[in-house]
Amino acid sequence: MTKKPWVGGVRKPGIAITAVLAFTACDVFSLDTLNDDRDRLNDARERWENEGFFSYEFVLDRDCFCSIAVRPARIVVQSGIILSITAVDEEDPLAAEEESYYFSIEGLFDFIEDAIAQGAAGLDVRYDEESGYPASVYVNYVRGTSLDDVRYNVSALMPTTEEG
Repeated sequence: MTKKPWVGGVRKPGIAITAVLAFTACDVFSLDTLNDDRDRLNDARERWENEGFFSYEFVLDRDCFCSIAVRPARIVVQSGIILSITAVDEEDPLAAEEESYYFSIEGLFDFIEDAIAQGAAGLDVRYDEESGYPASVYVNYVRGTSLDDVRYNVSALMPTTEEG
């Protein structure tokens, strides 16, 4: 009796080769998508930096399955530092535990970069064509669940003077 050259009862090399090629194609597609996301991020960030917005304000709306209520907030940034985060509907400063859910525009770029680095299962970013800022950001970290999904929308962005 001669031994078969295939381990585990696999006798058709075509099946094994097809499976390997299919998995490899998925990895290449994922790598291409990640590279495209990185390229788009870098291009948008460069456009934003070239605009020279160091002091600005905007409204950031965050939507997620969070344990605390999240509301649209007006964010004022001066010389690249967040000066205030105020609830749009109340004009009151947000509580400290709420502030961690909000970013400057530069912080949104970092958030997107982190999602790419973590290999988020879903990432959809629309950058402003002229200024490059992320106008809307959707991240799904784990495929198959929406409990970790988060969406940011930027509106009413305008430059301000250094004095505020």
